[in-house]
Amino acid sequence: MAKLIIKRVSEWNNRFRSIGVYLNGEKLGVIKNGEIAEYEIEEGKHELSTKIDWCGSETLTLELKEGQSIGVELSSYRFGRWIMPIGLVVSISYFAFGDQIGIHPGYYLAAMALPLVFMVYLLTFGRNKYLRLKRIN
Repeated sequence: MAKLIIKRVSEWNNRFRSIGVYLNGEKLGVIKNGEIAEYEIEEGKHELSTKIDWCGSETLTLELKEGQSIGVELSSYRFGRWIMPIGLVVSISYFAFGDQIGIHPGYYLAAMALPLVFMVYLLTFGRNKYLRLKRIN
């Protein structure tokens, strides 16, 4: 048997949601925020993917030998740590200070357009890029 070790990065977005882990299309289990999961699997070539609701990751192909351990890091979409907090700061700043410093609503909408378009993309066409799998050893 070989060992697959999946380390889920602790992130504030998706913090309370478990992510399903799939090997060759069959569910191995779920992994919670910041958790490390270990699975004993047969040696050979495997397709690893993850899912959260209707979104997921691209498939990662793994080739395992008898007694081998492979580590994989699981995280959210690229820039996931920055998109939502920046959008929140821009929104709070606009609603708290927009009238006092004379910010035109068009500037606010322009500042929020890029994060909004990115999120819509990830939830529709890019739904299989919402999660990322990266081999770490």
